[in-house]
Amino acid sequence: MTEFDHETGRSSAHLDYLEGRRAFSACDFERALVLFQQSRARDAHFKTSLLLALTLATRGRDDEAFSAAKEAYQMNPNHSEVAVEYAKVLAKKGERRTALAILEAALQRNATYGPAKRLLHALRGETVDP
Repeated sequence: MTEFDHETGRSSAHLDYLEGRRAFSACDFERALVLFQQSRARDAHFKTSLLLALTLATRGRDDEAFSAAKEAYQMNPNHSEVAVEYAKVLAKKGERRTALAILEAALQRNATYGPAKRLLHALRGETVDP
């Protein structure tokens, strides 16, 4: 059951998520990591798992980052940013074909999403104008 903060009207998971975002933005990755883990434990959400993956990656914890990115993608495979981040970790693990398929699907949904286009071209070894 999700804890609720009656003073703010928000769940404790959401408050941890917001504080984690502030810590991440301030490059306080250790604090962000703790807050995102707390938030996810209280109430799993794809955005929390995505930021947890990014935070873990900054700490060199690639296997855990992969798991968190996969979790975010499984929760919301149609979110462009989630698809790109999951494709990145897949490519890093050598799963290039799967990464390409995810990026192609993301671009079918959102043909102008620059990060997906750039990563797709990079994985294909193509150069692209900025």
